[in-house]
Amino acid sequence: MAWLVVFIPTLSYFLSTRLQSSGFRWGRSSSLGDRVVSSLILSDSSSISSTISRSSKSSSRSSTTTTNCKIASDIFFLASSCTDITTSIEQQQQQQMAATEVSLQHGLHLLYQGRGMQGIVASTWRHDEELGRGYLLVSQSHGNGRVWRWEVGGGPIAIGRSLHLEASGCRSNFYLPCLDPRSMEPAKSDLLQAGSGAIAIDFYQGEGDSYLEGALILAEWGEGRIIRMEESNGARTPLVIQVPDVCSRETREEDEEGTNANLGSTWTVTRRLNQPRSMLYTPYGDLLVADTLNTCGKAAIYRLSQAVHVDALDSLSASRKAHAWNETQHGHPVDVFYANNLVAIGAMAMDPSWLSMYVTAKTTEGKVVLLKIPIVAEDDEEENAEEEESIADVSTGAMDQRAQIVMDMTDVLGISEPGPLVVSEKGHVFMAVPDGVSVLSVSQKGLIFTCHVVATLPTPRLPTSLTLGDDKFLYIFANDSMFRIRTREGPVTVPTNLVVGKKADKK
Repeated sequence: MAWLVVFIPTLSYFLSTRLQSSGFRWGRSSSLGDRVVSSLILSDSSSISSTISRSSKSSSRSSTTTTNCKIASDIFFLASSCTDITTSIEQQQQQQMAATEVSLQHGLHLLYQGRGMQGIVASTWRHDEELGRGYLLVSQSHGNGRVWRWEVGGGPIAIGRSLHLEASGCRSNFYLPCLDPRSMEPAKSDLLQAGSGAIAIDFYQGEGDSYLEGALILAEWGEGRIIRMEESNGARTPLVIQVPDVCSRETREEDEEGTNANLGSTWTVTRRLNQPRSMLYTPYGDLLVADTLNTCGKAAIYRLSQAVHVDALDSLSASRKAHAWNETQHGHPVDVFYANNLVAIGAMAMDPSWLSMYVTAKTTEGKVVLLKIPIVAEDDEEENAEEEESIADVSTGAMDQRAQIVMDMTDVLGISEPGPLVVSEKGHVFMAVPDGVSVLSVSQKGLIFTCHVVATLPTPRLPTSLTLGDDKFLYIFANDSMFRIRTREGPVTVPTNLVVGKKADKK
């Protein structure tokens, strides 16, 4: 009897909190929260090639929507099969409805909303080998910055939100004045300058084989640097402080004979990091950092070569002294990776081939574009690099001539500013748009890209960060809110054995 008294209430609570997450539409899940969106808006736009005009599309609206429905069913959990909802699609189009909606079996749920997580800039998934599961880390720019942790426990009750790191963006007052937490006022524009920004995971510092496991890398806006949190002693090892200044450069002038005109520029001075909002580790151990400098209206992606091999500070005492550094003390070079006519960068995400990445950016012409940039030069490109440099006699971004425009998002998606994106293991691109998150299907043949805008998931607020977790949930963050939706696809799987040098040698 005592066993039944304990077991039956526990079973009832478990069922009432988990039935919804298993597909039922009633009840409330403690791990999912309240459902806020229950339908997906299918796109009626056909393929858009990077080399042809949109007016040359020949697919009918109905067949295109049906095709996009089939693609969406491979990504999300729809309430009905696309065969069953074809009639509904045709009826909606005959009625000239503005959008074709399909119901979701697993909708978008609100996890948290409140001032406690104000100013969310970036997020990442981190795997814990000891726990046997992962959790979210969320970076907050408000005040002195905080990094929050959100996770679902192994039982029926979600662990939820917990504070992972306090004063994550400003601690020393050496670079920017930190705020006194006791007298901190509500959000003001000037309070958003000293918090934390981009975050990433240094997989090389992990104990397992997961690309999502390792030391936390954090952009400290209030300290003007990027650091690595050393798990062994709690020290903060500076990785990047000074970068080449794309606002101050020597431009080669046209000579008397008219040759070498505007061939390029050489950056001769450095500057302090501004406010990085996106960072990415390559499988080869380099750290890529996207930074925008509003003072001159330019942006660039920087590369810290072999960042995984930067030696850690050996103590907390050395970490405190490092706050006063104006330059990085390690010998690993920081160069300009890409800076071709950019005024703003939204985010970067690894391609499933792990040979290139997607980037959202705004150009000097005012266009918001989706770029695909190689993260390494191919062998034939490496062989010709020296010859090309001697011909052009320039020093610009390492990948300026190799990047390709996948889509003009200003024209297709109505985007005026670049925002966050994330890529799934099957290559689908989740892109933040003014009214939610659009899903793109991208294919490439040679130098030609073909894009399908598959569908858009409406969100109550403009997304500021996107993350695909190992648990196959798409996490969507707004300024002070967390949402998630169950998907059929997980994050990009990246190998961890491509870095030159072995962990065994290091240890």
